[in-house]
Amino acid sequence: MFRSILTSALILMLCSCAGPQVGMPDRTPLSVEGYRYPYQILHRLKGAASLPWFHDTKGCPVDQSKATEVIHNALSKWNLPGTVQFEPASSAEEAVVQILWQQRDTRGSARFGNSESVLAQVVKSPELDVVKIVLNSSLNWDLGEAANRLPEPTGAGASQQPRFPDLPQPNLHSVIVHEGGHVLGLGHVDLEDSVMQPLQGHTLSDPSEGDFAGIRSLYGDDSPATAGDLQILCSPPSGEEYLAAPIIRSIAPADRVRVYVVDLDGNDREELLLLQSAQSWQPGTGLLIIDFDERSLLKKTFGPLPAAIDGSSLICYGRTSSGDGVIAFPTIDDKYSGMILKGGRLPVRPWTVGTPWESVKGGGGDREGDGILDQPITGLKPLGACDLDGDGHNEQLKQGADQSKRASTN
Repeated sequence: MFRSILTSALILMLCSCAGPQVGMPDRTPLSVEGYRYPYQILHRLKGAASLPWFHDTKGCPVDQSKATEVIHNALSKWNLPGTVQFEPASSAEEAVVQILWQQRDTRGSARFGNSESVLAQVVKSPELDVVKIVLNSSLNWDLGEAANRLPEPTGAGASQQPRFPDLPQPNLHSVIVHEGGHVLGLGHVDLEDSVMQPLQGHTLSDPSEGDFAGIRSLYGDDSPATAGDLQILCSPPSGEEYLAAPIIRSIAPADRVRVYVVDLDGNDREELLLLQSAQSWQPGTGLLIIDFDERSLLKKTFGPLPAAIDGSSLICYGRTSSGDGVIAFPTIDDKYSGMILKGGRLPVRPWTVGTPWESVKGGGGDREGDGILDQPITGLKPLGACDLDGDGHNEQLKQGADQSKRASTN
């Protein structure tokens, strides 16, 4: 009996399998050159076009005036006219973004514990109406300019060493740029040029093109779509097609990433599944899930997860009797590896033998829970019509460049 085990290093190598193939998109082989997703999304703020910030200097261990100047310059690195604008506020009460200082071994907004390795934390209110950047005041902060480059490893075997810099004196500018990305909704990525890299990012002074692609995907801008973008369009019965939401930037090059549509969490709002070639798998690639809110606006991404496909692969989707979602990746002899969404919610965890499920289209799945597919019906939709906001009316999802109108996120 085939048993499915997912580990952090597992690649799900898929091949063709027998049975009907319903609603499949183009299955021509994808490029074996891996594409590392340039950003991760944690949340979206309201009113990002005007974000007042305030530096509470209580407990600041360095020159307060100079620190405020550094913070101002660092947050300004994210400003995009009409999209994102950090602006100084005259008081904490007027600020959406508050910058505070806290000793590592004291109780407060952040939880540093007794660690010197935690430089700062972002603390969000439930409604995201106030976001705090809490800085560790126990550290010896550098107020100088950030180097904006990565230190080269030295010594024997340097080319094989991870390029993680030693940070005996954290640079305030670099840390604020990194934490500012978190404030705006960006998560960590394992890309050397990104300020959102969890270690190296604290040595850089300027967001990368990939970092800005994430910001533009969240909050929109006026630039036209390019190759690798995803567009969510409305097509009224009479009238011109228009963007329903900001273009999702640089996320899905057509020759490297395949896009599927499915309601993974059972909330009547469909999500997108992005997959790459099995031969291209490396950290930062694989399966990416994109979730949307009730306005078809980008809400959150999950992944990348260690899963991949090849040009002849089939992906199945279904639900257990308790409503849990299942994504199945057939391998050989009608066996499969899978992921399960507990309670119909994101994110996912590994599927295990003994969990029966049935395709949402009926007639397929693994009704015995033995790791062998009864009939591989996909349950997935190809790129095209989708209902991302759950209003019962389809939007059109397009991959690539042919639309330039701006969509509002306000």
